[in-house]
Amino acid sequence: MLIVHNSQDKIVPFRMVETRYARENGDKELLEVNGKHIAALLDLP
Repeated sequence: MLIVHNSQDKIVPFRMVETRYARENGDKELLEVNGKHIAALLDLP
């Protein structure tokens, strides 16, 4: 599972994502991005 989430999200706090991530078993990765909503993804290499 891959979770990509903006640490500055005001609707879904990052701590909620961390809790969800911790509950998952198996292969997983959490990618924290910064910036305004989806625009944060544009800065990825």
